[in-house]
Amino acid sequence: MRKSAGSKTFPKFSQQILPIPRFSGILVLCLSVLAFIIGDARKEIILTVTAVILALTLVYTFLAVLCLSILHGKSFRTISTSVIPEKIRAGGSASLFINGMNRTSKKYFFIELPAIVIRFTLCLETKDHKKIKLIFPRDIFLCSGESRGSFFTVPLRGVYYGIYDYIIISDLFGFFYFSFKIPSESGGRLFVSPALSQEAIPLTGFSGGVIQQEEKSFVRTDDLLEQRPYIPGDDPRRINWKLYGHLGNLFVREENREPPPHSIFAVLICGEVDGALYSFSPNRDNKESEYRPPSRAAAALDLLCEVVLATTVRYIQEGVSVLCGVNGSVMHGCGLEDITKTLSLPFAFSKKEFANGCLDLPLDCNEKNIVIFALPHLSGGEHAHTNHAIDRFLLKRNITQKVRILFLYHDEKDSGGGDYNWKLAQSAEKCAIQYSRQENVHAQAVKI
Repeated sequence: MRKSAGSKTFPKFSQQILPIPRFSGILVLCLSVLAFIIGDARKEIILTVTAVILALTLVYTFLAVLCLSILHGKSFRTISTSVIPEKIRAGGSASLFINGMNRTSKKYFFIELPAIVIRFTLCLETKDHKKIKLIFPRDIFLCSGESRGSFFTVPLRGVYYGIYDYIIISDLFGFFYFSFKIPSESGGRLFVSPALSQEAIPLTGFSGGVIQQEEKSFVRTDDLLEQRPYIPGDDPRRINWKLYGHLGNLFVREENREPPPHSIFAVLICGEVDGALYSFSPNRDNKESEYRPPSRAAAALDLLCEVVLATTVRYIQEGVSVLCGVNGSVMHGCGLEDITKTLSLPFAFSKKEFANGCLDLPLDCNEKNIVIFALPHLSGGEHAHTNHAIDRFLLKRNITQKVRILFLYHDEKDSGGGDYNWKLAQSAEKCAIQYSRQENVHAQAVKI
């Protein structure tokens, strides 16, 4: 294993020895040989000259790529990379920092050759196959002993991993290329939390829920946080009479709500997805595209995490303690920063991918009010107590714990018709009915 100065481990790798021909290079080589044979047989000077020019071009590009790989190979292997910051929100920006080559000698010159280009490629991918592939020009790593960064946008939630980055030397014609593998740190390189949804789901009010107040209670304040039109039933004491004198309409003050006492929730996000309802196949993408569109399963889980974040933020702001857990992890604590990082962890997986139970929901949430957010599925709930991660959790939990399960679904605009959306709604309703039959379990289908 290779180690950096910070004692971080990197994977072993084997470097390339010679330039590798691309399809275009092999095709041009075959055409040049064929043109030379035909030209020599028929005494066609034009064909012969064309064959010689193509052959010389191939020889030049091969030797030029090989020479640059030899000249700069030692320096390229001193490069290390990092993505900063490590934690961002979906749609936010991160920066790739590259520690440049060791250019301590004043006599060192970066040699370049005509028609030869050098690029740096960053490759990141989540466990549910959301992919980022960015190509940067050579200037990003040609720096004088300092780190240099380049910003890029990350549109999709998830934990992004990457074993290698690449420096690629190639010719403009696309005949040959030589790649240097730049090992990266093991583990997640970028944690992208979900965007904040506009919709939050009420968690209070179910049997065995938190100790809560039946009526809304507000703290007196002189700050007018928000004004909204009066609705019959509002407390008349909160009417803004001064605003009524100016506008002639009734408005009420939205003040600070008093937090519910002794409130705590354990929120679990289940990433197991039914392949019969949600496709795991990544959408077809252009190889030149920087971002691979998510599969239907990954996109549905991303939307679920956005709703979970909006819900937890709402209750944390009201003074409710919220713990969060996902498949294959332990519960994470009450701070909003911990919650947002935890919501970057879930990834869409099927029962076939992880049948050994290593991605079960965490059980270390005793004496808490448990709320499970999940996508609907076609089996489990009543008879098959080991089929789904939710079934395994309910089987192992303390039977006195009261659990609320929310099956979230939404209408797919590009589903090709209403049949698919109807199937999702029916599956969510069926899951809610089946799981509600179990003791101390209340399940609901929620359209988002």
